[in-house]
Amino acid sequence: MTNEKKEKIIGLRKLGIVYRSIATGMDLTRDSVRNFCKSRGLDGFGQDYSKPKPEKVVREHCKNCGKRINQKKLKRASKDTLLYRM
Repeated sequence: MTNEKKEKIIGLRKLGIVYRSIATGMDLTRDSVRNFCKSRGLDGFGQDYSKPKPEKVVREHCKNCGKRINQKKLKRASKDTLLYRM
């Protein structure tokens, strides 16, 4: 795949064009376009990548009553811990 094709794929993908359409227009396989896009972080459902993603809002206070929300951060148990529990 030439550098021109790579740049064109990136441009089309940022516009939200799906893998199959890009592959058909450029005479490539869908999987080669998909793998190239995945390696560049352009995978997913053909969304418009030119728009910034909205940030997640983490609430520290209840939106209804205003009280502070206390949540413990849970950690995933390791495999060793799970073996000893049996």
